[in-house]
Amino acid sequence: AKKGKVDRLNFSGTYSEMSLDVLAVIFGGSVSTGGTLASETASFEFTGRSLPYFKIEFLIEDLESDLAELVVVLNKCQITGGTLVSGSTDNFGNPSFTAEAILPIYDLGFGTVTFREDAAGLSA
Repeated sequence: AKKGKVDRLNFSGTYSEMSLDVLAVIFGGSVSTGGTLASETASFEFTGRSLPYFKIEFLIEDLESDLAELVVVLNKCQITGGTLVSGSTDNFGNPSFTAEAILPIYDLGFGTVTFREDAAGLSA
């Protein structure tokens, strides 16, 4: 019986720009760069046959409460869908992703949510 048992947590996000290094982590690929200045190039190659698991930490600001920010950490996640680039023709496209946090086998838990009255940002 699954009633009362949570073993997955779905979430989504939108972003304005995602670095190639982040893509390499969430999609399991490699980044190649070449050239200099105006002729500089970068490419991302999807490698592997399955999507890897990754840990994510994100910051939620501008809350409609007395809190300054929320920090959410999810320990074991996997991409389930989304867009790499926006299909919008204007300058304000919003690519997005959907992912699923999975309860790790070891005793780590889904993650944490930290409520802060003073802004401190993300840890390095």
